[in-house]
Amino acid sequence: MADRPHFRISSDSVVNRNTDFDGGGRSYTRNDYYSHGQSLLKGLRAINQRIETTKDVVKDRAFLEIKLAPGEKIKDRYKNLQNNAQITVLDVINESTGYGFIKKDDIPYLSSRLRQYSESDEHTGRSYFSFVEELNNIDGFEKLSPQLRKKVEGQAEEKFEVTIESFSNLPREVLELGFIEQCGELIDKNGRIKSSYIHTSGSVVVEVEANQEGVLALAQNLDSIRSMDVSPRVVLPMNHPHAGNIQTLNIKDIEGDAKVCIFDSGTVEGNRYFDPFIINRLNAVLADGYNTYHGSFVASRAIFRENVDDQLATGKLTPHVKVLDIRVFGTDTNGETVSLSESELINVIRQTVRDYHQEVRVYNLSLGFLNPVTDETTLSDLQVTRIAAELDAISKEKDVLFITSAGNINSLYQKMINTPYPNYFSDDATRILPPGENFLGITVGSVATKTENGALGGINHPSPFSRRGPGSFGTLKPEIVVDGGNVTTSGNPDQRLYSVALGENPGDLAYNVGTSFSAPLVSSYAAELFDKIPDVSANLVKGLLLHFSSHPNEIQTYGRTNKLEHIGFGIPDIENCLESLRSKATYVYEGSVPQQTYVKIPFWVPSILANDTTRSGRKKLKLRVTLVWNPITDRRKQMDYSLTHLNMNLFKIGDDGQEKEVQIPVSQLLEPSYKMKFSPTIRVEKEFERSFAGGLWSIQLRMSHRWDVPEEYEQDFALLVSVEDPQDTINVYEEITNEVGIRYQPLIRVR
Repeated sequence: MADRPHFRISSDSVVNRNTDFDGGGRSYTRNDYYSHGQSLLKGLRAINQRIETTKDVVKDRAFLEIKLAPGEKIKDRYKNLQNNAQITVLDVINESTGYGFIKKDDIPYLSSRLRQYSESDEHTGRSYFSFVEELNNIDGFEKLSPQLRKKVEGQAEEKFEVTIESFSNLPREVLELGFIEQCGELIDKNGRIKSSYIHTSGSVVVEVEANQEGVLALAQNLDSIRSMDVSPRVVLPMNHPHAGNIQTLNIKDIEGDAKVCIFDSGTVEGNRYFDPFIINRLNAVLADGYNTYHGSFVASRAIFRENVDDQLATGKLTPHVKVLDIRVFGTDTNGETVSLSESELINVIRQTVRDYHQEVRVYNLSLGFLNPVTDETTLSDLQVTRIAAELDAISKEKDVLFITSAGNINSLYQKMINTPYPNYFSDDATRILPPGENFLGITVGSVATKTENGALGGINHPSPFSRRGPGSFGTLKPEIVVDGGNVTTSGNPDQRLYSVALGENPGDLAYNVGTSFSAPLVSSYAAELFDKIPDVSANLVKGLLLHFSSHPNEIQTYGRTNKLEHIGFGIPDIENCLESLRSKATYVYEGSVPQQTYVKIPFWVPSILANDTTRSGRKKLKLRVTLVWNPITDRRKQMDYSLTHLNMNLFKIGDDGQEKEVQIPVSQLLEPSYKMKFSPTIRVEKEFERSFAGGLWSIQLRMSHRWDVPEEYEQDFALLVSVEDPQDTINVYEEITNEVGIRYQPLIRVR
């Protein structure tokens, strides 16, 4: 048992009260309602004509493009469209443009209402239709991504892999079979279907191999297709592999029952250092052979963590977790990597989590997706990738935590020919690889923890190869960093700089670099927290790791201004995650916020921090607050992907004994504080010198949302508050215990 377990705040002390927000609305004014109405009728007639002639298997609805008037936003008008025009918005293209559908049987009704709007003396229905600029059929060629268009405009007979995604909300019989069958019929001799699945958003995703004729046949004849793109390539980073040999080692008994699932290239059965800690080995890829180097390195980092070289000196290995080993990479007859497609990988992840989520709560993905045309990241600031959205949906449904690697810059030395380190990071091509942009998991980058003459990265600086943030829409990525190795200025190998792990065969010692080998360390930490804290949520495990991460002092000398986009909240401290310090006590609370409700969570600041008269002119109190929640997400809403947000306010006790709100703009906070609307993590760090008193301070939360959120929905969250003596002299933990300790229960399990 920890000597100073964190304080768990009781739900009995939390106060809920209703908010008093009212809604509002506005109309759009036009000079000529008649002409506008006639224009909308013309568009509707073209849409109706298309549905009568389309070859699409979907016959009960028309898919259409909705453009709104200047200044109008789809997210503000979608309910009006649904209630009064019978148009359901499915996807957001930009703020004023969306794709949607109208049932065939509702077209006469809308036509009648538009005629009334256009031709009546009062232009009845102005508030329902005046804000709509255009109703159009969707151009099939516009559904092709720019990369796919280039492919199609190339050689006619060349076949390439294409990912097709349907609109959501299709009829069940179409969703389950009809759409896939029609894709197959349309490409016929010009391609083949490789795999398919139903995405969490409700769309059908089909991966095909097709030539120019097949792609155009799909785009021109299947109105229910939402988008078509060149299939992304799953990569398994491999850099600077080096090996050594070790003598026989003793292995300590594992303490606890922490478990991690690893999707990688697998481990070799019969390795006496791995076998005792493998829960199960499952092969999800059919291949001619299997190279287990990468998978073994990742597994070693999870099981034995980063200090294998130190453990070698003692002759004993300390295991921390057990591993569920899922092989998703193999090799062909030439030794080249064979991987699952995106849809195949998603199906494997889904099935694995479905089967094991009650036993295994942490899932490691040390892999990434590259654009096969540009060989660069597929990250987008318009929409998260399908696999990132799937990870978020699985995380929320099963309350598990995905740990993903930020990815490596494979063209590092090529970039350095024209741009020196670290200036090449100004190129957006150095941003993280999907699925690292997921919102509910943790993305891990690498820092250099070793240096020698000729090393490129400085101590505790971002590793020169470690991809940077931000994630999609400017969100903070990677959130944390740990050891992943360093490289040389010349590009020559120097294993003294590398990360160390046990090799795939007994007696092998492996040296390598990469964020692939950083991620499993964090997965191991997360699994330990799940094991040691009773009934803990994924929100709280994520919150603990982020809350107890800090920027190293050396980062101040790093050559780029924006440190957050490289190292996020910093380097995590697993020991602090489990135990408060003498001068820094931490409160923890897990709960939920109903809609239209303020939730006020109290915590105690000991009076000695305010009353110490020897500290005149010096900081007396430091607060660190971290809030994590798992929002509803919807990939179809593009930049509005996260639908729920928690607004946070801090209240202190002033020196007059009255409660007062504390303003916490990021500009007035200590690094690495972070707040961004609809990004599901808030961290604030602030010091106080005067105008405060000890007593019951509080954090107040309120949920806001956009688009449709069920009325009964409550947003789950985890909150952590650390109360610290910035001078590190007062026993804050003991003072709280003496003053109000009976109010709080210890956080961790007694073993």
